[in-house]
Amino acid sequence: MDRLLKAKLPPSATVEKQGDLIFFNWTSAGDLADEKKLKKRLIERDRFLAEELNAPIAGGRNEFGDEEVPTAILSGHPPLTFYDEFSKSGYKAVVVDKKGKGADEEIGKLAEWVKAGKLPDKTPVESAGIIVPGREQALAVRKRAQAAGIEDVFYVDNDGRWWNPFSSD
Repeated sequence: MDRLLKAKLPPSATVEKQGDLIFFNWTSAGDLADEKKLKKRLIERDRFLAEELNAPIAGGRNEFGDEEVPTAILSGHPPLTFYDEFSKSGYKAVVVDKKGKGADEEIGKLAEWVKAGKLPDKTPVESAGIIVPGREQALAVRKRAQAAGIEDVFYVDNDGRWWNPFSSD
């Protein structure tokens, strides 16, 4: 407790002492009415506590808090890189630079297939994601992918595992 009391709190947090009780307030009344603000405050709280208490990394997460994505049920299905027949989701590996630029044609095609609800061979596709080489690229390309109608952006680590840096959004 001493460690938490001495630590620098995020700007939105306050500490209140009432007798022997100590209250850490992570949100204000205005935050409770705004789901995005509330999520942001809770993420700030979790990060603060994890850093101050040296919490171990949760299973299925990496040091950034990104969630590992299971890929065992995926199969190859050109023109997609991978396909999940249960969720009717398609995934395309693309190369973008660290600013998220590139792969315009691939992202455009993927978005067209999702909008049409099927691939050129008539395989149903209800959602799609792109896979990029690294975390920095995933962060940089996300808004562009979403604007095209592609919700999921994953990156691959050196061991071939997929990571979702947006699982807490």
